[in-house]
This record gives sequence, C-alpha cells and structure tokens, in this order.
Amino acid sequence: MRPSSQVEVKCWLCPMTFRTRRQLKNHLAAAPHKRLSVVCVWCPEEKSYRRMVDLKEHIMANHRSKIEIMPYSFLSENNGFWMSNYPETYAKVISPSNENSQEAMKARIEVLEFLNRVGNTNRKKEDWTLGWKCPREMVRGTQEEEVEQEKTNGSYSPTRPTIYEGLALQQLTLGLGDSTAIFKLDLGVSIRFYQISLNDLVLRDHKMLDALIRRMTALVNIKYAGSHTFSASIDGKLKSIVTPVVARKLSISEEYIADIKTSDELFPGKQTKAITNPLSPLKTPSISDIILEDDSDNEEPEILNEKATSPKKSKKTENEGEKNGEKRKKKNNHQEQKAKKIKQGKGDKKQDEEIRLKEEEQRKQEKQKQDEEMRLKEEEQKRREEQKQEEIRLKEEEQKKQEKRKQDEEVRLKEAELKRKEKQKQEEEIRWKEEEQRKQEKQKQDEEVRLKEAEQKRKEKQKQEEEQQRTKEQKQEEIRLKEE
Repeated sequence: MRPSSQVEVKCWLCPMTFRTRRQLKNHLAAAPHKRLSVVCVWCPEEKSYRRMVDLKEHIMANHRSKIEIMPYSFLSENNGFWMSNYPETYAKVISPSNENSQEAMKARIEVLEFLNRVGNTNRKKEDWTLGWKCPREMVRGTQEEEVEQEKTNGSYSPTRPTIYEGLALQQLTLGLGDSTAIFKLDLGVSIRFYQISLNDLVLRDHKMLDALIRRMTALVNIKYAGSHTFSASIDGKLKSIVTPVVARKLSISEEYIADIKTSDELFPGKQTKAITNPLSPLKTPSISDIILEDDSDNEEPEILNEKATSPKKSKKTENEGEKNGEKRKKKNNHQEQKAKKIKQGKGDKKQDEEIRLKEEEQRKQEKQKQDEEMRLKEEEQKRREEQKQEEIRLKEEEQKKQEKRKQDEEVRLKEAELKRKEKQKQEEEIRWKEEEQRKQEKQKQDEEVRLKEAEQKRKEKQKQEEEQQRTKEQKQEEIRLKEE
C-alpha cells in the first residue's frame, strides 16, 4: 500500500501516473510526447531541443557571442516558456518567468526576429503570441517534492542537516563589486568561518535584495570580530553541500553565489582572542576604580606652639616640617596626576563618542548613497524596460506594416497575374480566330481550285466525248455510204 505522503500525478496525454511532478516533467520531455521542447532563436533554420538544458549546451557551443549580451537568467528553465513549442504544456509543469522581466522581453524580441528571419517555421507569429497568453498553472511545492524524492531514493546525507543547524550568519556587506557574507560553522569539535562572495546581479533582483536587507537588519545584535584570514576557495563535494545551505540561509538563489572561501579551523580552547574594533569607545575609569594614596598615617602633626624651644628641638622641628612639606607636595602631585588621568579618560570618552558619531554619520551617508544608487538603478532599469517594451511595440507595428505591405504586394501581384492571363487569353483567342479564318480562306481557295479543275476536266471529258461521238458518226456515215 502506498504511503499517504505520496500523491499520484497523472499525465493528461496518456494513461501513465507518477509519484512526483518532477517525474511527470521528465516524462513529458522524453519521447513520445516531447512537449517541453524549446527552439533556438539564433540558428539560420528552425532547430528544437528536448529540454532547456540541451538548448543551453547548444548555445554555449555555437552562439556564445550572442548569449554574452543577454540577461543572466535568459537560459533559465523558467524563461524557456517564451521559447517553447508547446507553451500550454510547458506552463503546467514549469512556472514561466515574469513577462515584464528583462529576460522575458529579450526572449520575445529574439523569437519575433527569428520568425522574420526564418520563413518556413512550423508555428506562425499568431501561434506564438497566442501561446504566450495561455493560462499558466504555476508549480507549487517543488522543493518539498525534491526533498521527498531524495528521501524516497535514499540519498539522505547526515552532513547536510548538521551544517544547516551549525551555520550562522555573522556579517553581511552589500556594494557593487564587494557584496560578501561571512558565516560561522560550529560543529562542537571545530569552528570554521566561510566568506561568501555574491554576484553583483543580486542587487538588481528586488526580491533577493529585500531578503538580504532583512538579513542585515537581523544582524544588529550580533558581534563579529573580523580577524580571520580567508585563504582558499572551496570546490567539489564540499561546495555542493555548503552552497544550497548558504543560499537558503540568505533566502537567495544559488546562481547569485560567485565564490566561497574558508578560514583555518579553530578548536575550542585554542581559539585566539578576536581583535576588537580599534575605533570602539574605551572604558572610562570611574572614581571608584581610582585608589588614592592616603599619607595621613605617616604625617606627623604640625606643632603650633609659639613658645621658645631649645635650638636642638627647633632644628628638629624644622627638619620635620620640611619632610611634612615634601610629603604634602608629593600627595598633591599624586592627586593632580590622578585628576589628569580622570580628565584624560573623559577626554578619550568624548573623542571616542565623536568618532562613533562620525562613523554613524558616515555609515548613514553611505547607506543614503547606496539607496540613491539603488533608486537610480531602479529608475534606469524601469526606463530600459519601458524602452524595451516600446521597442517591442514598434517592432510589432513595423512587422504589421511589413505584413500589410506584403499582403498588398501579393494582391497586386495576383491582380497583375490575372490581367496578364486575361490578356494572354484574349491574344490566344485572336490568334486562334485568325488562324481559323486563314484556314477557311485556304479551304475556300482550295475548293475553288478543285471546282475549277473538276469543271475543266468535265469540259475536256465532254469535249472528248463529243469528238468521239463525231468520230463515231463519221464512221457510221462512211459505212452507210459504202453500203449504198
């Protein structure tokens, strides 16, 4: 009996059923259906490929110069909807990219240029535009199905949940050419730091940028000492494990992760003390922290007796007074030094506070500058998108004009051909009539000649008969005369 977590997905083109939508997608892409095929918009003649990954391999091998000027997500599986031969089927299993995105508009432009360039395509322009407007059933629960399929296939790895639970974001910096994130991996027996370099294209994706800003906001109470050296980039199996975990932690796509570097391992008990920020405010000593020396116990009381004393006692008293004066002087100097230290501590605190305010002001200015740059980029992107839409509209209008001119030209050519055929038919009738007339005249002449010849022959024959008759009569006359 099948577990309740496995739901059957039926193919609407044949009686087969599948456990997951991914299996259905693979089934639709293979023979005999081949309903996820996409067309290459840069080949001189129409060529289709079974899946978007096959088209990507073809383009990277044959049209690299073309794809280099296209948006980063032009060859993504979602953007393949705009180049698919069966868009209705494609949209049922793969979510199409946003129709107002740059890669989607580029794909439509290239398809229209492909249709203008290649005349004998299987699908006409009307079929393509109608397919782009088909109702799109988005794919939901793709990640859950992938996880479920991995569990079903037995590809579960105990390393991944451990890494996911122990990996914590420490620092996040956003900027053109310098977007980095630092993660700390604490597995109990060892600690490792990872430096993730992000692609600048992540700043153009508003959804991804919002997710990163939320991560930065959550880092307010997290202290990170940037004293680690990130030496070498990771690759291979470790990168394939760390990359999806980092992408999920940052709520971004894996395609925006450019590089991952790691630091040396730090073991508990041997971890070096992190270097603090040199600009952080120093602790100002309080009055309770300062211990002032009290010389009152060693100081002898001053003798104020004005009566005369012996010279010996007077000399002794003077020496004691000098000693007491030196002690008081030392005490005063010591108190002055302590007061200077306190004052200097207050001055350092004030200076550190000024430095902190300057840093906050500088960070605020940098943030305003970044916000202004992002706003300008967004406006520039909107302007470009509007310009692209205007170009698409103008191209469609130009194409309509060309089609209308082509239709008018075809009508004109048909009318000219019809006139030529009518003229040719009229000339043929005139020629046939003339030939028929000449034929009749010739027959008439031949008939007249024949009649003349027949009349002449008849006359000659009649003349001969008359001569024969006369000859016969003469002979009979001669015979009669002889008999007489």
